[in-house]
Amino acid sequence: AIEGSGRGGRVTKRDVLEHLAASETPAAPAPALPAGVEIVPMDAVRRTIAERMVLSRRVSAHVHTVFEVDFSRVVALREAHKAEFARQGARLTYLSFIARAAATAIGAVPVVNSSVDGDRIVYRRDINLGIAVALDRGLIVPVVRGAQSLSLAELSRAIGDLADRARARQLSPEDVQ
Repeated sequence: AIEGSGRGGRVTKRDVLEHLAASETPAAPAPALPAGVEIVPMDAVRRTIAERMVLSRRVSAHVHTVFEVDFSRVVALREAHKAEFARQGARLTYLSFIARAAATAIGAVPVVNSSVDGDRIVYRRDINLGIAVALDRGLIVPVVRGAQSLSLAELSRAIGDLADRARARQLSPEDVQ
């Protein structure tokens, strides 16, 4: 059905692509991406790596690593600034420091804040941290959104607010997505 434009009437790649373009029905417009999201098609190497990682996760033994961390400087900082943060309406906890460190580290290595969607890689600019909250009926993980742009006091207030609302059963579906 395709008339070739190549030497001796051969069908070329361009002929096929033009034929496909001419015969396609208009596609529905792609949904708009949320702000701060970039989607990049995976090349063959990354696709193979992703497939092998999933296979490895399924068939290999799981291992974890434990690191001992000297928190003495964090303890001293917390004690020195706990009252100041309380005046600002924030509880300065060790978790606040850990969350701040995690957001900073993820910002320094943005590929960590990505996911695989089929044969595409989705890179996210916003750093959203899931903070586990223990409840009588189980565990829930509300999300602190945009953690990379929050100060230590703002991060402490956000974590405290989510934990309080989780315990009072006042979280919205968006809070846990």
